[in-house]
Amino acid sequence: MGIQGGGLVNEENTSRYGPLFWTCLLAGWAVIAFGLWTVVSRPGATHPLRFGALFMTVLIVHDGVIAPITLGIGALLASRLPATARSVTQGAAVASAIVVAYSLPLFLGLGNRPDPSVLPRNYGAGLAIVIAVVWLVASVALLRRIGRRA
Repeated sequence: MGIQGGGLVNEENTSRYGPLFWTCLLAGWAVIAFGLWTVVSRPGATHPLRFGALFMTVLIVHDGVIAPITLGIGALLASRLPATARSVTQGAAVASAIVVAYSLPLFLGLGNRPDPSVLPRNYGAGLAIVIAVVWLVASVALLRRIGRRA
C-alpha cells in the first residue's frame, strides 16, 4: 500500500476514475460557477457580502456543530444496535435530521420579513407527522429484515 493523492491506495488496484466521475465533476463545477456568477452579477438582489457571511456561518456551524453531533450519534447507534438494525436506524435518523433542519426555520418562524410563499400552517404538527412516518417506515423495514432472517 502507498499514499497517493492524500489517501491510501492499494498498488494492485490503482484504477482511474471513469467517464461518469469526470462528467459529474464538470457538471458540479458548472453549477457552482453559475451560482457564483449569479451572486456577483446581481448584487442588488443577492447582497454578496451578506450572502458570503451567511455562507461562512453555515459552513462553520456545519463543520463545528452539526457534523460532530451527527458522527457521534452515528457511532453511538453503531456501537449499541445489532447489525440487522444499524443501517435502517441510521437511515431513519439521517432522514429525520434532514427534515428537522429543513423545517426548523418555518417551525420557529425565523426570517427578517414575511415570505408570501410560506403558507400559514401548523408546522409543529406537520413536523411530528413526517417524523412519525419516517420512523414507521423504518420500523416496517426493520421488521421485514428481522422476518427474513428468522
